[in-house]
Amino acid sequence: ASAYRQVGTLPMVVLAGIATTDFLQAWRREAALAGGLALLAAIVLVAGSGLGYRAWRRAEGSRRERDRERERLRALLTAASDALHVLDRNGTLVEFSDSFAALLGCPRAELQGAHVSRWEARYPREQVERVLRGFRVGERVNFHSAFRRSDGSLVDVDVAAVGLRLDGRDLFYLAARDVTERRRALAALQAS
Repeated sequence: ASAYRQVGTLPMVVLAGIATTDFLQAWRREAALAGGLALLAAIVLVAGSGLGYRAWRRAEGSRRERDRERERLRALLTAASDALHVLDRNGTLVEFSDSFAALLGCPRAELQGAHVSRWEARYPREQVERVLRGFRVGERVNFHSAFRRSDGSLVDVDVAAVGLRLDGRDLFYLAARDVTERRRALAALQAS
């Protein structure tokens, strides 16, 4: 909004208006503010992406570590000579060794998710469930029992058990050893 006016009869013109710098000052201020906000948004985006990426890498590393640990434990369970098995508080079989399946004379597929009452022959189901509900994490228990094999025969076992917390679950880790022959030999020795 500039105005031109001639000064009298003189060959002069007076120009009245806003200079370019004055005219563009508000626009430049708005452009600087918008640019600053865009820069701030870019910094936040880059920082957020970097933090997200680092968190993902940590989680991925933790997942890989858990997978390695799970595979290591599975290898130990597979190679164990004792009949290793893991129960949850409900008495459900969570994990077990091949030697446990062999001791019971069952294929692994039949035992997966089975209840302890399927093989426990010495103690009544109610007593077993009471013990499972009451065990404490870190508590160790040793006891003698008898397991029922799939053919109905009984196997005398000595069992060492410990309460564990894995992945937020309370579990009962048990190692059973067949002592049937040792008990028979001891009984025969005592009888003679």
